Amino acid sequence: MRVKWLPAAVLALVACVYAPSLAGGWVWDDHSLLANNPALASVRALWSTDVWSPSGTSVSDLYRPLVMTSYLPGQTLFPGPLSARLGNLVIHLTMVILIAVLGQDLGAGRRAAWLGAALFGVHPGATEPVAWVTGRHDSLPALLLLGAFVALPRRPILAGLLCACAPLAKEPYMLAPLAFGLWAWGRRQWSWPALAIACAGPVAALVGRRIAEVQLPVGAATSDLLAAIGALAARGLTLLTVPASADAAAPYHGNPAIGVLAVTALVGAGVALLRGRRAFALGLAPLVVLLPCAPASAQIDIVADRYFYLAFAMLAVGLSCAASGRRWAPALWGLVAVLSPVTVVRANEWSSDLAVWAASYALHPDNPHAAFHLAYAQQEYALDCASAVPLYEQALAAEPRARTNVMACLLLLGQNERAVALAPRLIAMDPENPKIYAAEARAYVGLGQLDRAVASANRAVAIGGRAEDMILAGNIAGQIGDLDAAERAFRAAQVAVPDSAEAVAGLRAVAARRAAPPPPPVTPPG
Repeated sequence: MRVKWLPAAVLALVACVYAPSLAGGWVWDDHSLLANNPALASVRALWSTDVWSPSGTSVSDLYRPLVMTSYLPGQTLFPGPLSARLGNLVIHLTMVILIAVLGQDLGAGRRAAWLGAALFGVHPGATEPVAWVTGRHDSLPALLLLGAFVALPRRPILAGLLCACAPLAKEPYMLAPLAFGLWAWGRRQWSWPALAIACAGPVAALVGRRIAEVQLPVGAATSDLLAAIGALAARGLTLLTVPASADAAAPYHGNPAIGVLAVTALVGAGVALLRGRRAFALGLAPLVVLLPCAPASAQIDIVADRYFYLAFAMLAVGLSCAASGRRWAPALWGLVAVLSPVTVVRANEWSSDLAVWAASYALHPDNPHAAFHLAYAQQEYALDCASAVPLYEQALAAEPRARTNVMACLLLLGQNERAVALAPRLIAMDPENPKIYAAEARAYVGLGQLDRAVASANRAVAIGGRAEDMILAGNIAGQIGDLDAAERAFRAAQVAVPDSAEAVAGLRAVAARRAAPPPPPVTPPG
């Protein structure tokens, strides 16, 4: 193939590889962050709160206004997952172009540069941040930093601006100015104005956090860092060399031994750098923003594939330089052909919750996180509680949400005896969870054991004080004829939620029963 057609051919190949996944829907965090996020209606809202609060899921220490704002145009003009998935693909294709440009800047021939770009574009290890909409939280800051590297010799001020934007997309990129400085020094393209602008990015992110009242991320214990770095390094090597099915819940396995080797290599590179070997700066630059992902992996107990997106991009640049002018380089096009269908399958596994969690569970059938998410997908999207229950039971110890979800499934299936039998075990695990007591109360109602039901409902009210539990207690009290207790429960629910229609209906039912004439006495026969 003529070299002039090579860029178009590579971009077309990458687009074709990911095209089938564009038909996918919202997956995992997409439901909360995009499908059900009222903040997407306002730029101001996206810049004045953390990532999770607007969806009502939880309060978090994640402040990523830039990446959240990037979804706004697509969701405003074309709501739904297609526009968001197209946006991710555009980011990935731009990364492919920048890798080829950067490879040529570093001395690679055009053919070799596009070879490295093609390998990155179709490598299965890059599928998560491309085929999963929320994966943009990793691909966009990577694009900004890589763009800064490319722009540095051409437009230093633009390079500084791109680097400054990265910390507003994800927390590890607070170190982007350090990576940018290492790159500039290694390339002998130092620019004080560009570096000053780049350093304004973390400052802006910190100021934004302060204004939005978002707390700083909690760091990991120093004693765990070696194990976390080892886990990150081991997962990265596995993902690079043996990419299997989509793995949204790759388990965290702390590995201090590999951590020591990785840190030793980093120290050696640092020493070489100090001795004037500037080439090591080019390799260390992307690792600066990768290392903070190690304690994050330890904290969430998952080593996510998306963490390696920028590192793999820089490896592709390095491969471009190594392959330039080599006789063996054309053979790597065969690797591109081999990897492409693997990536098609892997990307399609990110098309739905059921698909991605089935793939993860198949890889790690003993992983409680994968079991929980597959169970939730079965319950929520396939409406298959029968399949979800055993998976939830597998995840009870590790996932608190599994404890209430399994009870909900058992109640829906009408398995009240099984729910009552399981409740003591769940209460022992989570004694302060009112939802478990409420579910136990409903199971007792289904069995006709109203005295036990009212005791469980009252316990739920005492622990959680939730209006829905008060209404449950009132309904059960009404069923056993204790109208005073029922009225107290409904009035308490009305105080908690003044516009509660259920509380008003309960009070009316109590009043109606009190106003009704007593039933006539039963005359004994004879």
